[in-house]
Amino acid sequence: MESNNVVTLAQSLLAKDEHSIVDVKEKPLRVPFVQRVLLAMKQDIKELYTRPARGTYYALDGLRAWAVLWVIVFHAILWMYINGRLTDAYDVHVLNSGDMGVDVFFALSGFLIADILMRDYIRNRFNFLEFMKRRWMRIAPAYFVVILLAMTSLSTLGDGCLRHWWKNMLFINNYVAPLVADTDGCLIQSWSIAVEVQFYLVSPLLVLFLVSPLPWKSSAVQSTDRLVYGGVEEAAQPSTSRQLSKEHVLLKFVCMVIFALFSLFFQGMVWLGRTCPNYSILSTAWYTNEVYVRTYCRYAPYVFGMLAAWMVQLNNQTRTKMDIRMESVTQRNTRWVFHFLFAGVWAVIAYYGVGHDDTHNIACDPVSEARAFLVRLGFGAAIAYYIYMTVCGKARLLNRILSSDFWIPFARLSYLAYLMQFFVFDRMRDWMIDMFDLPLEAPGYSTLPGSKTFGVTLFYTSLCVIIIFIIAIPIHILIEKPFMRLR
Repeated sequence: MESNNVVTLAQSLLAKDEHSIVDVKEKPLRVPFVQRVLLAMKQDIKELYTRPARGTYYALDGLRAWAVLWVIVFHAILWMYINGRLTDAYDVHVLNSGDMGVDVFFALSGFLIADILMRDYIRNRFNFLEFMKRRWMRIAPAYFVVILLAMTSLSTLGDGCLRHWWKNMLFINNYVAPLVADTDGCLIQSWSIAVEVQFYLVSPLLVLFLVSPLPWKSSAVQSTDRLVYGGVEEAAQPSTSRQLSKEHVLLKFVCMVIFALFSLFFQGMVWLGRTCPNYSILSTAWYTNEVYVRTYCRYAPYVFGMLAAWMVQLNNQTRTKMDIRMESVTQRNTRWVFHFLFAGVWAVIAYYGVGHDDTHNIACDPVSEARAFLVRLGFGAAIAYYIYMTVCGKARLLNRILSSDFWIPFARLSYLAYLMQFFVFDRMRDWMIDMFDLPLEAPGYSTLPGSKTFGVTLFYTSLCVIIIFIIAIPIHILIEKPFMRLR
């Protein structure tokens, strides 16, 4: 009996010691607040030039970086020669078409937003208010800080933001004057941010249309679904998740394309109300304010990006007969026909733009009007096609180029660089005028290599790009990243 009591006592003492050890180990260490902030800043700086091991589409970093650099260079030259024009336009066509970079942003945004919403749907976490809260935390804090910086600056940027800041904060500055062509608004380039936020309001509805089963099913659609999804090999899904609807795929795809094409109708209605006597030149101010910044005229690339995300999710979820047939086509290298087709569309539109001349006016004739209608539609479709191909690993050379680590800093800082660009242009332009004594108020600047203006333009744009991304770093680390972690 005594020996048993001794053993019991020893076991209880050991158990007590083990519990005390566990309690010591489980007690969290208190890291000082300043140390936590410094560690977070160190991690944020590291993420400026590195990628996470998984969970991202690497090629999209290159596409985003290329788009923001294209837009910034276009705005830099446009701001420098704001009252003049560039002659010898053969060598500046691509620069004059830099506004097409915004369509790249819209296609990328459509893809990423649809991808996020579809993943939430699969995980049973589809919540509109939560989605809008996350998007607001991503966009608004850095945006509002830049507006405050503009309000305190002693320039035309400050005057515009002091009077019109509330329109930007309500994301209605693409509808309420002053608009982009008026040049006296608050951060005139931020019209695209208002357009994106307005896209967010309708994106959940479009995603639900794509991922949910429709309430009816005709025999014709059944035969089409069997043709596309016969012999499906589905990936195993946990019981807590759900799959995207595989019904009416072709019908949904066609409906979304028709919805994108319907933006042409809205543009046409706007163009019917224009004043264009004797088929003369149509001012870019009218086109910019009435067509260029309107959400109902610019949503086609966004919809094409959403379609690309939907096809990627379906491709990840199932393996269809269509996939098998495409693999056989790929083995015969006919996929290159589609690559060259869309690459040609991409290159030609990027070179010639929407049809404006070197003074950014649009000829008021049927051909120019049709060109202005269709080029953004075709460009958005080409961008969405290559987003799909790179994400699915089917455009290996392009994927390798766009996935290069060189693009990472530009992609990480793209949003703030886009917001901060006119702070730099406003200062640099005056400095360049004084330094090089150029008559920038007169038309006709040669951009031929070897000319004075060519060298000045190259130096000016390069310096602007460097300064813009440098000043974006502290705001990214101190404002943008902390709020992104709170989402």
